[in-house]
Amino acid sequence: MEEIALLESDKVINDARLKIRLKDCTLEFIRNILDPGRLPGIFREDTPYSWDFLTVFTTSPNEYRKKQARKTSKAKLKTPTEPDEWDEIADEDPFVGETGGFWKDAGFARNATFALVFVFSRLAFTRNTGTNVFPMILGLFLEIGGTSSRILSTLSNAGACVSITTIKRLKKTLSEDAVAHAVSLINGPDLFYIIFDNINIFLRKSQQRLFNKNSMIHATNAAVIGLPDAVPAAEDLAAKQRLRGKRAAATGSDIIPTNEDEQKMFSSFVGIVMTLIIADEMLKAAEDMMASDRPLPPKKSDARPIGVFDVNEGSKKGIIQMLKSLQDFSGVDEEQWSSKARIIVCDWLTSSNIRGARRDRMDDGLLNRTWDAEKPNYADAKALIRHSLIARILYEVMTQDFVANFTEAPNIQKAKNTNDDYYAHSQYFVGDALIFCVYEHDVAFADAGIVLRVLKYWAFSFRGAGLHNYARECIEILLQWKYELTPEMQAMKEQAWFFSRFGGRGRSIASDMYLEQNNFWVKRVNIAKGSGVTIKYIIEKGSAPVEAFRELSHKFARTFGFADRSRRHKEVDVAQDLRLLAETMIHAKLHVLTANRPVYMPLKVSKKGVVATGPRVSAIVDSFVVGAQALHGGKFREFIRSTAWDPASGYPVEAEDPLVDSEDPLLNGTVFDQVDENPLGRDGFRDTDDGDTHSQSYLGLGALGGGLE
Repeated sequence: MEEIALLESDKVINDARLKIRLKDCTLEFIRNILDPGRLPGIFREDTPYSWDFLTVFTTSPNEYRKKQARKTSKAKLKTPTEPDEWDEIADEDPFVGETGGFWKDAGFARNATFALVFVFSRLAFTRNTGTNVFPMILGLFLEIGGTSSRILSTLSNAGACVSITTIKRLKKTLSEDAVAHAVSLINGPDLFYIIFDNINIFLRKSQQRLFNKNSMIHATNAAVIGLPDAVPAAEDLAAKQRLRGKRAAATGSDIIPTNEDEQKMFSSFVGIVMTLIIADEMLKAAEDMMASDRPLPPKKSDARPIGVFDVNEGSKKGIIQMLKSLQDFSGVDEEQWSSKARIIVCDWLTSSNIRGARRDRMDDGLLNRTWDAEKPNYADAKALIRHSLIARILYEVMTQDFVANFTEAPNIQKAKNTNDDYYAHSQYFVGDALIFCVYEHDVAFADAGIVLRVLKYWAFSFRGAGLHNYARECIEILLQWKYELTPEMQAMKEQAWFFSRFGGRGRSIASDMYLEQNNFWVKRVNIAKGSGVTIKYIIEKGSAPVEAFRELSHKFARTFGFADRSRRHKEVDVAQDLRLLAETMIHAKLHVLTANRPVYMPLKVSKKGVVATGPRVSAIVDSFVVGAQALHGGKFREFIRSTAWDPASGYPVEAEDPLVDSEDPLLNGTVFDQVDENPLGRDGFRDTDDGDTHSQSYLGLGALGGGLE
């Protein structure tokens, strides 16, 4: 028996398939080695006797399992019961992992194959540290999951994984491989677009080595995403330049919703309302009611994160530095890089700074951005919108009547005519919430046509709400789309707006949300500990391979029996929240038209404490109407004048709105009064909702992050 053990042990430690040098450990190698059955097959081939011996040792039933088997056999003779729809995994469909499910059939709660691979790997690694494939992957898996260095060192001493030092070196190797993978896309035949956004990492006092001060790391995260369906004509720079300045001929009708827009939105409103309240078997009918306008076919996106750059892109000068860094990174010379029209995807601040840098490359208008712990979470704000909307729907009951009553102008005006600001406010809220839900749904289905229609409504609503920057961005997209893009460029832009991680129908997300997810993994998961949080560490080991780390973590878990499933049971009872909201509205008679329920703007008080007199003004206004009044009152033509390119003088030097009037009727003393920047923070996992699971309860939700509620 000793001779057999020695013979099989020698075969394992000399098997080249179980050895890997750090410099050869690429992402592709790890993906291949984690293919189902690969490692178990190698160990079974090298150690047939020991494998069978330990299989008997591991999988033989004990007295408890024998007893459970007898109970199960008797239970099958009785009438089967319906599975609990709230169970995370239904009883009749157990997830057994990609290594096989014989251990489940035998009544075991643990994956016996995983246990055997783990044992053989530890024994071989203890005898010969060169037999390191599984210890290397396991160590990386634990590091990706945030395991502390103490635990990793302990497991390394037990032969379970490689040392923490080796893992750090492996992360650097994988980072270099990820960067090379991204560069190959830039220099390849397919078209691509680049997306980048600033990433701010707050350093605590305990993380400062020399000074007892708080500080932040201001950097920029970036990724390259392929556009395999785009045609070369979309990069025709000369054609794009010929269309510059065409927006000068734009009129207000270019951004006003048409009758066709109204019909499609009404149909979508009905579909959204139905999806919020009806049973699963009726969801297909509700989905068919949703308006559609040239959605893209589902296709998995090819995303290759570049990693973090030590550049703060929060200013015009920073934007110029970032674009130069991208060109240097690509390995393409400056003349070739600037010879084609490139797509850069970014948030409002970045796009505004890009246009500012284009107007005046030397004027640096730095926008200081600070870390604010008091920011509300995006997920909670989104849940508030959905819960309030659902409660109102449940209160009204009938779908068609609900949509007509809360979205058609004559019905909305009735409340204002009777001076019922409570009812009017609810009507305005429902309309805005439904538009948001339609937008999220059509982002999930990559339907650029409906997204453009939504932007027409938001251009006016944002302006009326005082969010001038976002209103200008909506108008910018609409005018650029109609006047300054060729059909090929439009098709390429449509693809660049959406990102699909799995390629499934209804599973797309906004492309900038993909980078928000990467930022979350950089800041919260793959971040170093203590004083190790430096820009050098983030660039070399913690940013470029985040997408690969995430993929490898899931592949490792699925290989050995962990299911990537959405949790259908929530810690918070959503039904109770909805019941409370609905009962509160019933008690307040919120949707009962009642005369003389005004909500006035607060009276102005002078510095000397004198209260202003005069007629009171309602604080409840239709932001769409207010925005339309502003845009048709000269603001639209001012926007055209300040953004249109002129062949003689180029772009206008100044293109900013004056400061927002502090007497805006929509100001209510909350954090949401901020109009210069987004008051919502995306610092938690729920805020990004990064699509870890392959399935969700309903298609069309989660495309903008913030979870399904």
